[in-house]
Amino acid sequence: MGPFFALLLFLTCGAAGAADGFFTASDGVTLHYVEQGSGPLVAFVPGWTMGASIWQAQLDFFSARDHVAALDPRCQGLSGKTAQGLTVERRAQDIAEWLDHLKAGPCVLVGWSMGGSEALVYAAAHPGRLAGLVLVDAPPGMPPSRAQIVKREALLGRVGTERVKETNAFVRWMFQKPHPEEYYDAIVQQALKTPTDAALALLRDLYAVRGWKVDYAKIQIPVLCFASESYYPQGLWLQKRIPGLRLQEMKGDGHALFADDPKGFNPRLQDFLSQIQSK
Repeated sequence: MGPFFALLLFLTCGAAGAADGFFTASDGVTLHYVEQGSGPLVAFVPGWTMGASIWQAQLDFFSARDHVAALDPRCQGLSGKTAQGLTVERRAQDIAEWLDHLKAGPCVLVGWSMGGSEALVYAAAHPGRLAGLVLVDAPPGMPPSRAQIVKREALLGRVGTERVKETNAFVRWMFQKPHPEEYYDAIVQQALKTPTDAALALLRDLYAVRGWKVDYAKIQIPVLCFASESYYPQGLWLQKRIPGLRLQEMKGDGHALFADDPKGFNPRLQDFLSQIQSK
């Protein structure tokens, strides 16, 4: 089953073989996740406004040998919509509480985009609780250039005034390979479940890069960083700060490279998991 049909099935009927789960975070917000398979845990966290369903190609592939779970972060997917805790630090704490809820031993955490930033904060705050960390086009907290600041302010303005139009443009920007229009539309509808005020608050906090700066020296586990061509400089910046980080450039893939190119992404992640799990 291709990613388009798998995602539509997930959105309408739930993932085949997947179970829905809910838990209440320490500040009272209800969070949703899906899980399937058995074995070592591989936990997936999506990016800004995206739901767990964006990982469908990975849930299907890795559940054959692993216990896989994907989170709907607060204000995303089926998780509670709230005005509180819309920061990288609080959502990193949500990851900690989610893994506690799953009774996970040392597992592999995979974070994409904003979810990768949250995974970085989690990994530094909880040394020893992960067996490995995988970052996918994750903003690492490097200082923005003046041009980036101007571009970000323009994006915030468009999200605030033209949310539907901007979401459609953003989703199509995430892919470099062609996909059916229905596939893009399904992802857009998932993204629009995040209220506009919450979407803006999350971006502003990410761009502020204030309290969530990472003590990279505390990350002493195997780290694999996937980077599309546009994020490769950020991967190089991270590689200088995390000893032993493996940087994998995915040329020709979009920002959602794991969904754009699962046949290229999944075997590389499988190799990383096999090396960790064989120890």
